Amino acid sequence: MLKFFRNIRRRLLDSGSLRKYFVYAIGEIILVVIGILIALQINNWNENRKDRAKELKILINLQQDFRYTQKALETSLQSYPIEIGRLRSALGYIGMDASELTSEMKDTIYHTNYRPTAIVEGTLNSILNTDKLELISNDSLKYLLTAYPAEVNKFKSQQDNVKRIVLEIQRPVLESFITLAEFRDMEGIPDLKNKVIPSDFENLLKSRDYQNALMDRLNQNDFLVTIAERTLVKTSAILEIIEREIEKKK
Repeated sequence: MLKFFRNIRRRLLDSGSLRKYFVYAIGEIILVVIGILIALQINNWNENRKDRAKELKILINLQQDFRYTQKALETSLQSYPIEIGRLRSALGYIGMDASELTSEMKDTIYHTNYRPTAIVEGTLNSILNTDKLELISNDSLKYLLTAYPAEVNKFKSQQDNVKRIVLEIQRPVLESFITLAEFRDMEGIPDLKNKVIPSDFENLLKSRDYQNALMDRLNQNDFLVTIAERTLVKTSAILEIIEREIEKKK
């Protein structure tokens, strides 16, 4: 091909027609420019195809993380009413005589477990801390992903408030009156069975500190439910957009 063009140039120069030569030269330049533009377009197309493949992989990873978080929040929102109901029951025992307590009531008082909710943020943190966010083509999704950590942090902070009350207030107050050994099987430690100091439910149920601990946890649990519901709504909204984007790119 190059030899063909060289031969044309040589014949035009030999003919002595500068006008024809300049027309040819301009045409050759135009062909070169068109070739460069086509090459650039092909390169851009290849780069865009690679970016879309990377985007799809990111979206699939986000989908997995958000599905897990959505399920975790839904499960917690089902368990929160049980915890709140137990706290309300325990508050109802305040002021009662110890002789009125059944074994079920004592178990309710003793129960101080709490269930933390795991929020999966691995993929999102990786995106936000690198330039991967620019691979996401949906601007609305980018905005929601950028704003999501603030909502998650509110939920985590409130969850930590509940944990602090349980570990630093409720349990210490409870354990100052309750003998934990009474609430476990003593089969493996028979020597302790007849030596345990009995629980003092009478004074526990007259303790202002215990009453305040229950009220504090109840209030914080109520607030946790509100934040969890809001976080679930935003999680589900983002997940819905992610899944639509995945379907479009498959």
